[in-house]
Amino acid sequence: LCELPERERDAQAQMAHHATHDGLTGLPNRALFADRLAEALAGAQQRSSVLAIMFLDLDQFKLVNDGIDHAAGDEVLAETARRLLATARAEDTVARFGGDEFTVLAEVTGEDEAIILADRLRDAVSAPIFLGEHDLSIRVSIGVVITHGSGDPLSLVRDADAAMYRAKEGGRDGIVVFGKQIGQQAQHRLDVERELRHALANE
Repeated sequence: LCELPERERDAQAQMAHHATHDGLTGLPNRALFADRLAEALAGAQQRSSVLAIMFLDLDQFKLVNDGIDHAAGDEVLAETARRLLATARAEDTVARFGGDEFTVLAEVTGEDEAIILADRLRDAVSAPIFLGEHDLSIRVSIGVVITHGSGDPLSLVRDADAAMYRAKEGGRDGIVVFGKQIGQQAQHRLDVERELRHALANE
């Protein structure tokens, strides 16, 4: 009789874990990442500390799914997650944002330390992955945002994403720190896309 409540607690804990973690990699999902980022921002304002938000996207990942199969793609994602966790510090948050996108939250001393960490993460991901007869070299583009606690989680992740796209436009396998110019260009791209949709809707 006393086992039933314990089983129910285990089931509830498992459900809660599934709601906040990615099923493939076991990493926190985007919802949990957003929660931790909000907490970190509040703490950074109190302690006057510096945070780095990183947005990582695997370069040409579609070629793995299309050229081999989706099982290989899943293994690449799982191995990428393991490497990011092994390279990041224990206090950092590594999350799977979705698809082949990952995010990292780290408290740093400044931009220089953030770039050093991002470079270590890039090197770890880029090491060869052996899948049967396939020898894969996966590259990653990384966008970085530096904040002293200002900004909301959604905007900061969006800015890191914009910096990541700049890294891809620069030839992939790069690291770009978000700046005012990138934000202006991202807004311009959104404005153009909105105007095109409006023009198509009105023929």
